[in-house]
Amino acid sequence: MGLFMDGDGIPLAFNIHSGNTNEQVTLKPLEKQIIEDFKLSKFVVCTDAGLSSNANRKFNNINGRSFITTQSIKKLKQFLKEWALEPTGWRHNDSKETFDLNLFDENESLCEQYKNMTFYKERWIKENDLEQN
Repeated sequence: MGLFMDGDGIPLAFNIHSGNTNEQVTLKPLEKQIIEDFKLSKFVVCTDAGLSSNANRKFNNINGRSFITTQSIKKLKQFLKEWALEPTGWRHNDSKETFDLNLFDENESLCEQYKNMTFYKERWIKENDLEQN
């Protein structure tokens, strides 16, 4: 089952396919229908790895559309694995500075200060003719 919701969590559309259907080919047709029916051009598609084929990523990287998807670290090229696992260069939404996670091992008050924060890393990657952040 595929489900599309608006920013408030209200369902816009859904589709149901048999269990043996390749889900990667089901995304674009429903997106095109939503674009047409709701006169939308900008939206963000959030998927698991099963729907994040290169074709789906490219489709959702144009005309104001964006995507968020999971990315297996195991499947990254070695230099990207190293970057992703490196303890330096982490951010959180409340700050423009970057953090070295090693500092948290050494400083209990720092851990307490940031215990409810979610840290992330981001960078642009260009692979398969697709520029991604």
